[in-house]
Amino acid sequence: MVIQEIIRNPNFVEPTGLVLYRGRERGLVPINEDDISHMVERISARAETQFTSHTLRRTYGRTLWKAGVPLETIKELMGHSSIETTIRYLGVRMDDMDEAMEKLASYQEALMCPKTGLFER
Repeated sequence: MVIQEIIRNPNFVEPTGLVLYRGRERGLVPINEDDISHMVERISARAETQFTSHTLRRTYGRTLWKAGVPLETIKELMGHSSIETTIRYLGVRMDDMDEAMEKLASYQEALMCPKTGLFER
């Protein structure tokens, strides 16, 4: 598609950001946050459920976290300046804390010596 743009327009400058191809008359054009929000609104209406680009972004972050991706990595992927922002953004809930405590208990149980009841090293 970029080659076609260059052939049609020798002054064409390839966009550095995310681009979409918008039909023959518009060609390649960079998209911005408003464009994405508008597309998500249309998809949301067609799906007959309410969500926004912000909802999708939060879901992406929480899915990464639930998959076990370290918070530091999620912070970088989401472009946050601090871990605190990422934690707030992900919205740690009580069920998440319960799950973490269950994992800790399982891990400690696996380390425990059945004969002595003490932790092995």
